[in-house]
Amino acid sequence: MKTHVTSLSAASLLALCCAVAPACGGLAETNDIGPDPADSGWEDSGAPEPPSLQTFLLDWYADYDANESVGYLDDGGTWEAWSYAGIDYSVVRDAHYGPHGERTSLDIYLPESQSSATPVVLFIHGGGFRSKDKTNVSERADVVAQYLAQGIAVASINYRFRADGLSETVAAPAWDCKGTVADNDGCRLDIIYRDGARAVQYLRYRSTEFNLDPDRIGAWGRSAGSQIATWVALVPDLAVADHPDPVLRQSTRLQAVGHTNSQATGPSYLWVDLVVLQLASPSSDCDAEDLWRRLGDDGDDGDTGDDGDDGDEQTGFNDALQSTIFDLENTPGGQDLIRVVHFLDLMDASAPPFITSSPVRDLTCDELAAMTDDALKGKLTHHPRHSDPLYARCLAEKGPDECEIVTDVQDSYTGEDPLVLNEGESHAADFIGGWLLADE
Repeated sequence: MKTHVTSLSAASLLALCCAVAPACGGLAETNDIGPDPADSGWEDSGAPEPPSLQTFLLDWYADYDANESVGYLDDGGTWEAWSYAGIDYSVVRDAHYGPHGERTSLDIYLPESQSSATPVVLFIHGGGFRSKDKTNVSERADVVAQYLAQGIAVASINYRFRADGLSETVAAPAWDCKGTVADNDGCRLDIIYRDGARAVQYLRYRSTEFNLDPDRIGAWGRSAGSQIATWVALVPDLAVADHPDPVLRQSTRLQAVGHTNSQATGPSYLWVDLVVLQLASPSSDCDAEDLWRRLGDDGDDGDTGDDGDDGDEQTGFNDALQSTIFDLENTPGGQDLIRVVHFLDLMDASAPPFITSSPVRDLTCDELAAMTDDALKGKLTHHPRHSDPLYARCLAEKGPDECEIVTDVQDSYTGEDPLVLNEGESHAADFIGGWLLADE
């Protein structure tokens, strides 16, 4: 695999890693927009140590799809023969990996003439957790062909959509949400993440039928989908050995993951500290925090914090968590929810090989400040410096052999030329494919 020699000084790399690594005390600073998830009070309360993350997650998701029928397993998809770019392959369409109808279905693209079980990589579409579907993979047909040419199958999934606005879900999430319409029956972020893990379990469950290798599964996504893929890669195994649904008995572990054009972690109010924007010049007085506040979402009280109160209804740049920052900070359920979805904080030495890439320019704070709010939202939520803390954490936990960054700022780390825009997914296919085929 490709090894990078970082050009960051030891001091600057340590500073960046310390911003995210638990060994350095969690987040280096806490913004005044939301809580520091590391500040749980466990250390000073005299209470027993919290359970391991795996135990905690298995308990958190104990009721996930617990009362749903396994009749969805009868919807195994339809087989078709196709050819693209001179490559013959089969497609299994609309296989249901979960009990929530079309929202938990997937398509699988299978290379032809495989004498042994083939690796498979999962694609998870973007769309702000509220739009697009598995057919979005057609926009990257050349990347799919790149995998198929390597003898690697590709699966593309749907997942349940998020809800709009706020709901009473910090303490009691609606696990049976349908997730078909954002403003009607949408789901909270942790439920959507868990759907991504279920898709991995389904591929393992049907691996013999599809001629897939259950020990060689990777994933990549874009934007929201990349959050899901990265979360699945970083959480401990969610398999439940005696679950009545045979799919949920399977392992959720991945062997490689690609984070593409996405965000540094799930809780959006943390981005203001994690995404360190550059200034146009040393004399610039551009206020990066002010840019993030322009995207903040306040409720009916109209309070934007001018009176010293940050506003009980603020959700912090998006409402995918279905909770206010006040509730996240001040309720046990809120703190637990942050523990679940803060995937940057979950990266450790057990994580699979990881690549982060972004096909957009490294805009300065000053360039962003000149934009309209509508334009600013897309540029901030997909800024390439979302990749920085993830890559730094990967280096700190795993070393350079299993970590790669391909963005407009990669020369800060590698001394190499910046990314040629829009090549990120092709780079990820080489990286992920290389690891999935490493033992052949």
